[in-house]
Amino acid sequence: MKEDKLNFREGYKTLKSPVLVISGDHDISFATENWFPLLKNAPTMQHIILNDAGHGPQHQYPELTAGYVNLFLS
Repeated sequence: MKEDKLNFREGYKTLKSPVLVISGDHDISFATENWFPLLKNAPTMQHIILNDAGHGPQHQYPELTAGYVNLFLS
């Protein structure tokens, strides 16, 4: 794990705003398993993982992604 000189990771524990993360299970830039430690400490974060999707799941599945975003915002 990289050093967190500005202590951003600690700030996730006190999040008040809802956060939505949509990622692909084949994302090589931000691997799905790298989200899990963050999710444990971010009480308002929701993570949706799309199957057979890479780094831009919103481009591969635009309707599905839009549906999740609309549901999140409602």
